[in-house]
Amino acid sequence: MASGFLFQTTRSIMAEIGATAKLGEVLTRMGCKRAMMVTDKGVRKMGLLEEGIASLRTSGVDMTIFDDVTNDPPEETVKIAVSHAINAGVDCVVGFGGGSPMDVAKLVAYLAHKHDHQSLDSLYGVANATKSERLPLVQIPTTAGTGSEVTPIRLTAAAAAAVV
Repeated sequence: MASGFLFQTTRSIMAEIGATAKLGEVLTRMGCKRAMMVTDKGVRKMGLLEEGIASLRTSGVDMTIFDDVTNDPPEETVKIAVSHAINAGVDCVVGFGGGSPMDVAKLVAYLAHKHDHQSLDSLYGVANATKSERLPLVQIPTTAGTGSEVTPIRLTAAAAAAVV
């Protein structure tokens, strides 16, 4: 007989037409005053951020955008995004796009937290990041299939070590 298992996912999921227009309301309820949207240039160019940006402005939530995420982002992208978040003084993170922007957003939420300074290397491995504090995180998927919005797992392309 098979033993049982425990499945844990996000605290809440909002699935409705026009949910992005409620982003400012959601972040305000979370106590956020300055958000960082993590996305890619394609999502930004298509105008998909605009409804969320308008909602943030209406709610009085200041924001900055990091749109340099690429598919299978290298560790350097994460480090640059974290630096951007820290320098901007953000208190929450919004991942907006496919799996790669959402994965980078997860890492930024952990690594930019002002009370829990971890290195990126310390987060590699199952459940390592869940031992840390993180900034509030909202994920807005624009694709279906990665599941990044409901898992603690995040993928980056690690730099290959040269073997001589």
